[in-house]
This record gives sequence, structure tokens and C-alpha cells, in this order.
Amino acid sequence: MISHDLAQHIVAVEAFLDREILAEDRPHEKPDSAFSIAGAHRAWQRHKGCDLDACACKRTAMRVLVDAKKLVLDARIEGKL
Repeated sequence: MISHDLAQHIVAVEAFLDREILAEDRPHEKPDSAFSIAGAHRAWQRHKGCDLDACACKRTAMRVLVDAKKLVLDARIEGKL
């Protein structure tokens, strides 16, 4: 069982990530503002289970990471950007 302090920390981190990288009440839509590289990385990790075709947040994060040369795509996926 996790401690109360750890549980509060987890809630705080989740709230921080949601405010920074997710569109308000629309977590899979394109974000309201441009991603920083760090924000794109967090979004990419947070949406790793999402289908690229269905998640505009993941596609936007991917574009930022590819443009910054932090992510190299397989040639089969490049047309989905």
C-alpha cells in the first residue's frame, strides 16, 4: 500500500501534466498551445497506448519530436504525420 504523501504527490504530478500538455477536457485533441520539446516528450509518453490516427495530441507531440530530431520514424509511419 502506498503512503498518503506518495498518493498526494501522484495526484499533484498528474494534475501538473494535465494542465501543461493536455487540451482542457479533451485529452486526445490537438493541444491548445504549442509543445516545448519536454512537453512533447511527456505527451508522447502519456499517449503511448493511443492509436496515432485517433490521437491528435500524440501526432502533435510526434511532429515536435521529429522536427527536433529527438525521434526518428520508421519510413512506414512517415505518411501519418
